[in-house]
Amino acid sequence: HPHPGGGLTHANTEFKSMYGLIQSNWEQKNGQFIYELSIPVNTTATVTLPNSKGQKVLLNGAPVEEH
Repeated sequence: HPHPGGGLTHANTEFKSMYGLIQSNWEQKNGQFIYELSIPVNTTATVTLPNSKGQKVLLNGAPVEEH
């Protein structure tokens, strides 16, 4: 759950889980919030985006519906 602000413009982290590597990287660039997330095969993740209500959200370049 990224928390941009307070002077932060980007963050990168990774975690070696028992199922494989989890990576989370975000940045604010040209008025956009760009979030890249990688999870191991055959696992699931819940992604929470800051201030995404009413904004266009894309997954691999395709629009995402709110769930």
